[in-house]
Amino acid sequence: MKKYLFSSLIAFIVAAQPLFAAGDILIGVKAWYASWDPLYVDVGDDFPETGWQNIETGRGMLYGPSLGIGLTDNINFSVSYLFGTLRAQYQKDYTDIAAENKTEYDYYKIGTAEVSRQDLDMALSYNTSPTFKVFAGFKYQPAEFKLKSAGTDWQTADPSGTDVLRLERHKFKQKIYGPAIGIGFTYPLADIVAFTANIALLYLQGDSKMTLEGVTYDDIPASTIENSYEDKFTIDITGMGINVEPSLVALLKEKVVLVLGFRYQYLKITAESNYFDSTLGDKEIDDLNDHYYGFYVSVLYKL
Repeated sequence: MKKYLFSSLIAFIVAAQPLFAAGDILIGVKAWYASWDPLYVDVGDDFPETGWQNIETGRGMLYGPSLGIGLTDNINFSVSYLFGTLRAQYQKDYTDIAAENKTEYDYYKIGTAEVSRQDLDMALSYNTSPTFKVFAGFKYQPAEFKLKSAGTDWQTADPSGTDVLRLERHKFKQKIYGPAIGIGFTYPLADIVAFTANIALLYLQGDSKMTLEGVTYDDIPASTIENSYEDKFTIDITGMGINVEPSLVALLKEKVVLVLGFRYQYLKITAESNYFDSTLGDKEIDDLNDHYYGFYVSVLYKL
């Protein structure tokens, strides 16, 4: 009986075993310790003065509930929702020549990057055999990015004299969504332990509403405002990528399952905006790479 229940529970998790019956329901919670290598590192290559190309790998926890329903003995529906915040830091040292007076300056900037991310996944899966499944789903991934920095510069020939203090705050509200299709595989390792793997192809699109703000003071400590700026614009985003999730699944009690896994999501993104056209002479920036990856744990209970 215990082995039968385990097979039934595994059927929801990997949709591979035909013993998962119509009407069965599983509920659970999931925690994902994720690392983040953001696309804004590549954006910084086109806008080096931002210092974004030096953003370090960000890390943080995402949490949320999950639900699975057996629609038939071979067809399952699942949905999960995760949310959380990841944080990173960056700094930038560089030398440049001011266009207005042809004087060489040294620049220094330090900043923080933060993303509050949500992750909604829905999938409908079909067991093609006791080992494999196919599935199709929908992903919705809104996120809010906040980048804050402080910087200064001085003439290279006179390093003792600091000229200005620059404070910048950039906020991006991003919403991307789209379909996913993939396959799943399971292999029993013991009566109550199995290895599973899911691989999905992603096509996501959406936009990011950008707000860039900055202020420059004429000395340190800050006293008189020399100038300030505020830019608001929208970027259209299109991305293709992959999501890979290998895991180990174990039956802890008669109706309780523990899942230990690793998730990796990669998107290659193209961003388009009239703002890029006015600053770079090209509306598109392509080959932007966005990575999320890390270990997760999930606990499920069969009602």
